[in-house]
Amino acid sequence: MKKYLQFVVILMFFGIIAFAFKTNSTKIGPGLEKVLTDQNQNRFVVWIYFSDKGPNANSKLSVPLELVTQRSLERRSKVKPMNALVDFTDIPLYSEYVNAVSSSVTKVRNKIKWLNTISAEVNREEIKRLSNFDFVTKIELVER
Repeated sequence: MKKYLQFVVILMFFGIIAFAFKTNSTKIGPGLEKVLTDQNQNRFVVWIYFSDKGPNANSKLSVPLELVTQRSLERRSKVKPMNALVDFTDIPLYSEYVNAVSSSVTKVRNKIKWLNTISAEVNREEIKRLSNFDFVTKIELVER
């Protein structure tokens, strides 16, 4: 009976660990998932995609000159309607998200507002930590 109880406890322990890793695995992209199986590698360069541009992001669109230059607005007005000169891609990354990610990774490489993403150098533990952030929608390997 004692061995049976030990076996059940061990199964529960591994089940809890598997559940903890599985809950956020949907955020791990297929390319990163593939290289994570390589036990020899512990450093990765990844894209970290954000869910949005923060609260009140759309209100920033009402003041185009805070997002782009006058020259850019003039160029865009030649091919776009006046009410669509700026859009979601012009809004900068939300600084709270950037700061949270920056403090959780080895090194931030690039910040790309058009894609609403950051590229960073991370290790396995940092990937797990990042996947727990609600504002992170996907973590994918940077292809070389």
